[in-house]
Amino acid sequence: MLDYAGAQIGGKRAYQEDAFAFHALKGKDESLICLLADGMGGHAAGDVAANTSIDAFSEAIDWQSPPLKEQFIRALDKANRAIYRKAKDDPAK
Repeated sequence: MLDYAGAQIGGKRAYQEDAFAFHALKGKDESLICLLADGMGGHAAGDVAANTSIDAFSEAIDWQSPPLKEQFIRALDKANRAIYRKAKDDPAK
């Protein structure tokens, strides 16, 4: 059984732009994948980009099978494309 937790502090801003997620992997050995996306404070909609990347990456991985290099590459590409689409749909971001 894995125990894990996450927390964020606001720092200098009144809001947090970073995003994170945990995914427990089932298998012979229990493993935990931790995702962290830096919101890049000071850029437009950094919080949207960070959360979009975490969501898209998480959806692209089959968390029930071992994390393969190819899965991670595809997931990173999906996350990048999701951020690009959001920025293209709303140039203010």
